[in-house]
Amino acid sequence: MKKLKSILIVVSCFSLVLGGVLLPVSAEENSVEYLISQDEFEMNKKLAFENMVKKYESGITTFSSTDYTYKYDPIETKISGLSSYKVCFGQPQGGTKFSSKGSGFYWADSSSKAGTFNMSIAFTKGPVTVGLNFVPGTTKTSKTSYFTAISDKQVGKYVKLHCARKYSVTHYRVYRKIRTASTWTHIGDEYPSTPYSQAFQVKVV
Repeated sequence: MKKLKSILIVVSCFSLVLGGVLLPVSAEENSVEYLISQDEFEMNKKLAFENMVKKYESGITTFSSTDYTYKYDPIETKISGLSSYKVCFGQPQGGTKFSSKGSGFYWADSSSKAGTFNMSIAFTKGPVTVGLNFVPGTTKTSKTSYFTAISDKQVGKYVKLHCARKYSVTHYRVYRKIRTASTWTHIGDEYPSTPYSQAFQVKVV
C-alpha cells in the first residue's frame, strides 16, 4: 500500500500540471483521499488568520497612544490525522442503490456546518486539543472534482457517502502592548486550522 500511495502522489502532481485532473493521493477499496488545491488552501489559511485577528482586534475603533496593539508569532504548523468519518449532506435517508460497477458519488464542498469536534494535535511542546469545524459537504448528481466509486460488493445495496478531513493547524503566540510601550506581553495561544485534504468512504447503510 505504501508503494501505491507513492505512485498516486507522483501521478497527481503531473496531472495538476498537465491536465488539471484531480487524482487521489491515496486510494483503497471504496475509499479515497484528495489534497485540497493550493489556491483554496492558501485562501482558507488567510481567512483563518483574519478570523483569529478579529477575535482580538474587532473592538478597536481608535488608534490613540493608550490603545493596545497586537502581534501574532507563528510557532509551528502540523498536519492532523484524519478526523472521524461523517455522513455527507444531500443523501436520501435510506441511502442510494447503484445497479452497476464503477458507479459512485460526486461531492462538493458546502458552507453548512454541522458543529465542531475536538482533535488532539501533536505539537513539539506536547499534544494540544483543538476545536475544529465539521463541514461534511454535500453529494451531487452532476460531475465535480471529487468522485468516490462503490466497491463491486456494494452493487445493488443501499449505501451512503461519508467524509473526513485532515487539517493544517498553526500554533500562534499572541502578544500585546500599549502603543507607546516597548514591552510585549504574552496573552494567549491560538490554533487556527485550515482543511488540508478531503477523504471519502462509501458505507452500506
